Amino acid sequence: MAAVLEVFDAIPLGAYMAIVNELRGRVHQRHALAGILTGASAEEARKAFLAAAKEEGTLLPPMTSS
Repeated sequence: MAAVLEVFDAIPLGAYMAIVNELRGRVHQRHALAGILTGASAEEARKAFLAAAKEEGTLLPPMTSS
C-alpha cells in the first residue's frame, strides 16, 4: 500500500490543475486532467512506483533471456 501512496505523492497535481484551469471553457476539466495524468505523468508515476517497490523489496528482478 505504501508503494501506491508513493506514486500519488510523486505526481505534481497542483501544477497539472493549473494547466487544466487554463483550458477552462475549451475542454471539460475532467477530461483534461485525465489526459494529463495518463500521458504526462505516466513516466513520473512509473519511476516513483519502481523506486518505492525497490525500497520495499517487492520489485522482481528483471527477466533475462537464456
